[in-house]
Amino acid sequence: MLVFFYFFLSYTIEKVAKHIFEALMSIFGITWERLIEMMTVSQDFFNHEKIYFLSSFSVMVGTLITLFIVIKYVLKKSPKQYLGVQKVSKFSLLVAFFMFMVAFWSEQVIIKLCNKIIPSVPHTQGAFFSKFRPLSLLTIISTAVLIPIQEELLYRGFLLKSVEKNPFGKWGAIIISAFLFGLAHANWGGYNIVLTCYISGLFLGWMRYQGSIGLPILMHCAFNFISLVNAHLHA
Repeated sequence: MLVFFYFFLSYTIEKVAKHIFEALMSIFGITWERLIEMMTVSQDFFNHEKIYFLSSFSVMVGTLITLFIVIKYVLKKSPKQYLGVQKVSKFSLLVAFFMFMVAFWSEQVIIKLCNKIIPSVPHTQGAFFSKFRPLSLLTIISTAVLIPIQEELLYRGFLLKSVEKNPFGKWGAIIISAFLFGLAHANWGGYNIVLTCYISGLFLGWMRYQGSIGLPILMHCAFNFISLVNAHLHA
């Protein structure tokens, strides 16, 4: 039931985002023929910073609209309370910063250990973030702001709350949402990406229960920004 609901929700968000993306392309005078032509010249989606930005923005807005409708009119709940939208305290920010450092270090150690066990898999976190070229303001906003907001609202905001009623309580919800978060990135790279996202999901889920959804959002933004810049500095 959970898997069906997850894929139905993802499908709905995709359809809403597609309509928003088409509207934005129309506003900016980009036709589907032109888009296909651009992708033919360079098949790497991340090289087209404007298209990447419009796509990221469309997905974020599509997620907000879909979650608002589902929570408000289907679940009959307050979207603000359900998603955990509230003020972030200074103490919570300090905790978030500490957890960010722990999470970032832990992931590097685990990934290096896995690479020793399965060295034949070439996909790494650095290789993934190095795809985002050029390193422009639009690319940074898309990767380190829009995507983290969208993913945190969906996984640590909506899904985490939706699976709280399980035999293992909050920790069960954290593990389930982290697993779905990692699984969603399977087509973005090798096992390193999935494992990195799963570990991140555990820390981000824990941060969500420390107060506001703003904590995992800030943590996710910082992680993506540092990873993005670091990948280009060492490319």
